[in-house]
Amino acid sequence: MGHIVAKKGSARPWVVHFATMRSNRVARRLTSVGVVTLVWALVAAGIASASPSFAKYQPLPTPASVPPADMSYGSISCPLTTSCTAVGDPTSALPWVITFSSEKWQAARALRLPGGSVSASVGVMCPSRGNCLTAGSYVSSYGGTRPLLVAESKGAWLKPATMSPPSDSIIGPSEDATLGPPWCSSAGNCVVVGSYDTPTHWRMMTATEIHGVWSKLKALPGVGNAQPASIACTTIGNCTAVAGSMAWSEISSRWRDPVQLGASLSSGQSLTLAGVACPTASKCFAVGTLETTSCECRPIDVPVVATGVLGKWSDPLVLNRTGVYFPTGLSGLQGISCARGVCVAVGSTDSDNDNDPVDLPIAYAWSSGKWTGSQEVFGPLAGNESEGSSLGAVSCATPQHCAAVGMWGLFVNGAGPTEYFPYASVITPH
Repeated sequence: MGHIVAKKGSARPWVVHFATMRSNRVARRLTSVGVVTLVWALVAAGIASASPSFAKYQPLPTPASVPPADMSYGSISCPLTTSCTAVGDPTSALPWVITFSSEKWQAARALRLPGGSVSASVGVMCPSRGNCLTAGSYVSSYGGTRPLLVAESKGAWLKPATMSPPSDSIIGPSEDATLGPPWCSSAGNCVVVGSYDTPTHWRMMTATEIHGVWSKLKALPGVGNAQPASIACTTIGNCTAVAGSMAWSEISSRWRDPVQLGASLSSGQSLTLAGVACPTASKCFAVGTLETTSCECRPIDVPVVATGVLGKWSDPLVLNRTGVYFPTGLSGLQGISCARGVCVAVGSTDSDNDNDPVDLPIAYAWSSGKWTGSQEVFGPLAGNESEGSSLGAVSCATPQHCAAVGMWGLFVNGAGPTEYFPYASVITPH
């Protein structure tokens, strides 16, 4: 699983498209075709009876102007089991939003952006039905990458807004400042975190909205990195942010110095965190991928979780692989969400076998103090077919109901994936 590399002059999406997040083999073979109508029998394959299960698979609507294979929804937020919003964007293009209501996903709509925007990428948080905030970045007409906010109020999307990064930021065509997906306690009360480039190094930044009024973006302590940022809060003023292999904790409105997670990792190992969520007021989980390279052959990637308690972090825990991912393949987690003490993390596992390629969505659930995992398996498949799918984001409306978005694909005779398009599933954590 390739790591995220920031490029100057481009909108750095906080979630990279699934084709590039998976192995280079998949990216090379990506085939752009139209969506076909599929009816599949879902089989929940878990490592224990309490493992998370999958249901209600649905292809997601895509803009008429965008081939389904080029459209990925990288962020989802569900304030209710009957209400969700997902956002995504085609490669190097403008973002789209879809909503789930009346038991189905509605047609995709383009987000409003600042004039002259070349491309943009955003994540979303919805504290209540019809009230959402997207945060990310857009590439301006002069080439700089700038922070972007677009809010929905009572079902109507408002004009886009931008914010100026801290004063030590590079400005002009080389400006590179972006926000990760926001966290909101209610409409008009939100927190964002992101990264920006200075003449000497990357730094992290944050801003807070109180009753609809935003503070200025301010720098977080220490040196940051160019990796996508994720934030989770228990209340405004008590937040946790992660980016790359680093974590920042805010306690009583004071941000602490960053902590390097995985500081005790062996040579040849690297950690990339993709998401953070907090099941209780004092505990947070950060999920991602641990890559190990022990020779000149291909690396091994495995899903990991680190636990933070009041700003103090454990070493990353490699999650149980039995029945969940390939022992010699590429696996990782891309998103996590918690609801009232129960958490679900999602990602993908890849056989990393050019002769017999298989990519499967995976989910891990945390409940009663332990993690259990399972795969989402589609069937029946023909003898020359294998699955080429992944999940990239999840949102839990209740401890019993989480919705996840990803990309579905199919390998035929080892080639593909073909019939590649975005989809959603409902996950029951158990």
